Amino acid sequence: MTPSQLRRASGYVVQQDILPGMLTVTEHLTFHAHLRTRSAGGAGPERRRNVASRVESVVRELGLQLVAHSLIGNAMRRGVSGGEKRRVSIAVELLSHPAVLFLDEPTTGLDSTNAVNVVQIVSRIAARGTTVAMSIHQPRLEIFQLLRRVVLLARGGVIVYNGPASEAASYLNAICPPSRSVGGVQSDNPADVMLDVVTSTKPALLAEHFDGSQACAALLGDLAALESRNGDGPMQIRFRVPASPLVQFRILAVRAVRSSLRNPTLLAMHLGLAMAVAGVVGYTYHDVSQYNNETAGVQDRFGIMFFCLTYFSLISLSSLPLWRDEVRIFIHERASGAYGTLAYYAATILCDVAPFRIVPPMLFTLVSYSTVGLAGGGRWTTFMTILILFNLVSSSLCMLMGLLSGSNAVANAAGSLLMLFSLLFAGYLKNVAHFPSGWKLGAYLSPSFYAYNALVKNELETVDGQCFEDHNHNPQATSNYQLDSSPERCFTTHARRPPRTA
Repeated sequence: MTPSQLRRASGYVVQQDILPGMLTVTEHLTFHAHLRTRSAGGAGPERRRNVASRVESVVRELGLQLVAHSLIGNAMRRGVSGGEKRRVSIAVELLSHPAVLFLDEPTTGLDSTNAVNVVQIVSRIAARGTTVAMSIHQPRLEIFQLLRRVVLLARGGVIVYNGPASEAASYLNAICPPSRSVGGVQSDNPADVMLDVVTSTKPALLAEHFDGSQACAALLGDLAALESRNGDGPMQIRFRVPASPLVQFRILAVRAVRSSLRNPTLLAMHLGLAMAVAGVVGYTYHDVSQYNNETAGVQDRFGIMFFCLTYFSLISLSSLPLWRDEVRIFIHERASGAYGTLAYYAATILCDVAPFRIVPPMLFTLVSYSTVGLAGGGRWTTFMTILILFNLVSSSLCMLMGLLSGSNAVANAAGSLLMLFSLLFAGYLKNVAHFPSGWKLGAYLSPSFYAYNALVKNELETVDGQCFEDHNHNPQATSNYQLDSSPERCFTTHARRPPRTA
């Protein structure tokens, strides 16, 4: 069996539970069942029934019936207990009927009762035909009695015993009698005897003794018998077949949407804040068209455009932790073969873009545009599109900063500086043409520069070459509202666009 085949035929339960807190136990298992049990057969309703049946079977096997519809929970939301989380982690790996199940210290962090319960469940899984290998440190007597075979390692990874658990204590007592062991008192727990012997005897001596023992000879005989089979025999191994990329994307998108809906604070903040800020802008700059025959009309419009970009630059910082919050879950689930990087990336981006990056600029435009009295004739759609594109670009840059940063604190600082310098080069605070020659490149790298000039051009430039026209009255009566004779001059004077080079 190749390493790739072994990964597909086995399950691995990590030491620390890595679970999404905003899903219920059944939802999390159903998510992995769709991704890990492609061979379940059927399509549509039949496949859903097969998945539901497998999930129900695993829930019953792990004793999770009472918490099947409870949230798993996280640091911010109360959920199931530590022992139940450990059983959920085991249940995920059992969904695909693994031939071998590896567990990395499954009792770590659990109280004695939960530790015994977890090992009892693992023992029942092994009794039904699954090969189970787990690492454990000094288990209590009730746990040790559930073990069938023990591999004891000394310092340096040296094997000092590999054989039946019931014979381990007597074997080690023969090497180091209780009178020579630490404390000179023999414990009722064989695990304590083993630990005393290993810590009080040189590893080289223990390894040498094991190499010449009957236990080692029996082990070598078993290995030789396995090698002689050359892969033939009655053993049937079921290899895990990953779901198609399209199925992965669909299942990941459903999980992302469900998690967002159960944590509505951030979404409500984006939508509510967009409408509230738009209302403040509408009240502050109400009907700027009444100043079209004054310089204040230009000044107010420039202030509105820059304020919009500043607001969406700041709100885009909420995307900084998008990748960091789920990076452990992504790394763990991708390593287990549940899904690919592209499917996860596409689903996460889609579920962040629609509710957080597209809808808020739309609400902002619908609430503020007509109240402020900006250019009519359908230009509000262009205004809204520019804000959406700017929000998408700014959020993408913040996502990148969050991904590259070592911590959330560093990500917040780096993202804030990035947005600050982007606004500096927008052209509103200082004419870009007056920047030092080496700094002018910053304008062409700044998303705010392009968004600001696009907003100004959409508002000021008219089809007949004037900066303003009477949008609220007669479109032809524009002479009283003209501030400059041409859009080019209007931009050079007010929008501060860098001069063109010959």
